[in-house]
Amino acid sequence: MSKNVAPIDAINLLISAFQDYRKAPWQAIEVGALDTGFFTDLPVAERDGLQQLSRFFTVEDISNRPDLIKPVVDVLAQLLDPEAGEKDRDFAKEFLKIGYKFLGAVSPLAKEFDCVEPISRVFDLIQQRALFHTFDTQGFNPLPSLRLCLAHNLAEMPAPIVSKFMTDGAGYTYGYRYTKTQLKLFLFEHADTFCLVTDLHMNQGLLAVYAHAFGAASGLTLSDEDFLPESQFSRKMLSFCERVRFLMEEGVFIPGAQHVDLLLVAQTLSAISKVYAQTETPAHKAVLEQGAASLMELTVNRHKPMSEDISAFNKFGGLRTGVDVCIENSEMTYLIERMVQSFTGRTETASLLIETAVGDLKHRLVCEMAVQMKGKYAKSQNGPEMFNKLVNLAPERFQSKADFRSMNNATLAAFAAAVDFGPIKNNLLSHHPKLIKDTFMKDLGL
Repeated sequence: MSKNVAPIDAINLLISAFQDYRKAPWQAIEVGALDTGFFTDLPVAERDGLQQLSRFFTVEDISNRPDLIKPVVDVLAQLLDPEAGEKDRDFAKEFLKIGYKFLGAVSPLAKEFDCVEPISRVFDLIQQRALFHTFDTQGFNPLPSLRLCLAHNLAEMPAPIVSKFMTDGAGYTYGYRYTKTQLKLFLFEHADTFCLVTDLHMNQGLLAVYAHAFGAASGLTLSDEDFLPESQFSRKMLSFCERVRFLMEEGVFIPGAQHVDLLLVAQTLSAISKVYAQTETPAHKAVLEQGAASLMELTVNRHKPMSEDISAFNKFGGLRTGVDVCIENSEMTYLIERMVQSFTGRTETASLLIETAVGDLKHRLVCEMAVQMKGKYAKSQNGPEMFNKLVNLAPERFQSKADFRSMNNATLAAFAAAVDFGPIKNNLLSHHPKLIKDTFMKDLGL
């Protein structure tokens, strides 16, 4: 027969169990719901008791008592209940701190002790409320623990829970904009340079996918040997492709791409192409093809109508702010050059799926930037040159009228004015002859 225990009594039982290794009969204990006003009426002594319990939330203590993981989760599930903390957010914030401290300690052990499912409950409860609060100097910082949990356990966590974090990935980037050192970055190449950049960040949801597949959130220096079938990197790339395909099939989408995200996707497609060219295994080729296509579906909405406020090139430091600062920034110019390098240094493949994904990304990059050519980008020193570098990567993707479909009339006019003389400009004007007069006058400087 089960016994219903109030959360605070369960906390005291847990402290006792951690202290003297006595096993409490947890199978017969059910942790009850919080009383109304629990957060505001909780005596100081009992709050101290909860802090005392949190001192046992270390990798060493949890490794010694894996049998206590489930009861800790049962208690935290009550303390972190969104409805319970809705009226007492300031107090609830303290319980969130305890929750993500536990999550950070248990995440590396979750698979070993077969507890990914219960800790996913804690992850989900923290994730539901973390964005209600901002990082502060008093120590509220849930993002590292959430990232760590995904980095270790992404493949085993329920897809709907993972999807929520991916949806909010850009929200974390925005929320931490004033504490930029808390935002992590992943790139395959040039990572050392970009780690020094303070105003270019990536979507933290996308970061979690890469950290899970390739290791710590940092850069990888790749050589030709890394793309051989027997290499560790090639094996990791196959696992990555399988994971993004699964996420895509589960309906996950990672919105709010930052500049670095788009560079990383370009680098990934280049790496997939090189691994694909080296392997002779049909099954591996199929995984890589599906991975390339799925990565695009996961990160890039190829069909969204372009407008200035949603263009990735209107974001700087995670904010939709000063395009003039963004475009003239030397770091942004460096990033565009690295994007171009990712495409020009890529190994072309015989795969229709991979080549389509690459072409779609090139097209999307041009559309993202074209919408900015209506204003300060066009008048800036670097804007037109950077735009044409991107346009010239994909001449084959700007032929039919449908290729320009995502751009409105103002963007099409800016596109026509900014693009260099050549086939792309001719194609655009042939489909939109109303632009010819104004474009001709601008070309003459009138």
